[in-house]
Amino acid sequence: MMLLTVLAHAVLAMQGKLSLKVKDYMTVTEFQEAGLTKLTPAEIAALDRWFSNITKKLIEIGASPSAPKSSASVSTAATLDFANLEGATIIAEDGQFLGKITANTIDSQSIINDIGRYGSEISSSSIRNSLSRYGSTISPLSAFNEIATDPPRIYKKGQFVAYLSTNNTKLPRVDPRALIGWLQSQK
Repeated sequence: MMLLTVLAHAVLAMQGKLSLKVKDYMTVTEFQEAGLTKLTPAEIAALDRWFSNITKKLIEIGASPSAPKSSASVSTAATLDFANLEGATIIAEDGQFLGKITANTIDSQSIINDIGRYGSEISSSSIRNSLSRYGSTISPLSAFNEIATDPPRIYKKGQFVAYLSTNNTKLPRVDPRALIGWLQSQK
């Protein structure tokens, strides 16, 4: 988990709202290869609780006064509260509009509207389509390519906020798995 995502989770932890699901941080293939499909719902819930607790502990360690603070983490901490991203837009490097960050699942532009153009797992303009240029693990324009050279960008009121990417070198960065998981938890 990268620093920006950790800071966003720190805000949730401080608000007592940190409830993570392991499945939201793994691809379907990773989930299957780890053998997690064999777990019962109760075992998955226990794993999710452990994941939330260990993340909270890591956040507390990172937030301790003795922890080093980078200028990037201090200057972007306010933008990392996912609630502050409500209404922000996602734009691909090639100019393609990729949807809006909103917990409203019936908003036609929402990235979590499962049947919408920007939230569907089959739409070519959705970051949630693992076969699209914006959601695959190999496209340089994808939010989910860990070495993407040109991942999508998040804009709020016309101002660049962060890259939406799993690429650890793109800063400031919002992890799309964490953002989608948080948005879905707001239902």
